[in-house]
Amino acid sequence: MLPVTIPVTEVTCDGQNDPVPGAGPWDWNVVLTVPLCKAAPGNVGWLDWDPPAGGAMELVCSIINPDNPLITLPSWQYVATTGNTNGGGKCEDVENGVPTGVFYTGVEEGIRKYNGQVVLIPQFDLTCRTTNGDPDPDSTKPAVETEPSYGCPNPPGGGNGQNIWYRMPSFAYFELCDPGVAACSGREGAYIQGNDSDVCDTGNGATSCLVGKFVDILGTGTVGPGSGSGTGSKALGVQLIK
Repeated sequence: MLPVTIPVTEVTCDGQNDPVPGAGPWDWNVVLTVPLCKAAPGNVGWLDWDPPAGGAMELVCSIINPDNPLITLPSWQYVATTGNTNGGGKCEDVENGVPTGVFYTGVEEGIRKYNGQVVLIPQFDLTCRTTNGDPDPDSTKPAVETEPSYGCPNPPGGGNGQNIWYRMPSFAYFELCDPGVAACSGREGAYIQGNDSDVCDTGNGATSCLVGKFVDILGTGTVGPGSGSGTGSKALGVQLIK
């Protein structure tokens, strides 16, 4: 699982690289450029599985050696990260508990480890902002599935930095591009340095992006710690919350 979350509906950037939420679901089984616009509620967002412990510096290790907690669908997750993700530190790859001696530097290099492979990406349909004294959002049923608050102690929406929860109803299976795949036209699976407008800007001002295709979606069950597992999939393209 990658420590990044995307909306269940399309998002693009405006000419100034600010996010513009879309109304329709993502296309699937076609190669897409998923823009990483400026940080804002409703945008593609990087995740910290244990905030505020390490922030962006932990991202590369969470990518190379997945350390996500068990997540039930749907549920609220307090996982927002802060800081500049263009770097993200350096991390050694570990296989079956044994260090390999192979190091990856930065978020971009870490994601490119999975070029050509299918990764699991959490999806969100709502955000929840909390303040001092507020209870945490309620992930139990029926609260987490009940309009209008879906278990959020405040009207859903907004939030910034670490003051934000994501409601995760599904996980997308995303096949990252690889330069050797014809449909990818020589592109990598990730451009995260913030200076790749030649690849990421499709007329929307984006300077960072993921490149690949959505191939399936997990809409029920649980995702286990580490890489993830679960049951109950359905066709990608269902908008879960209008």
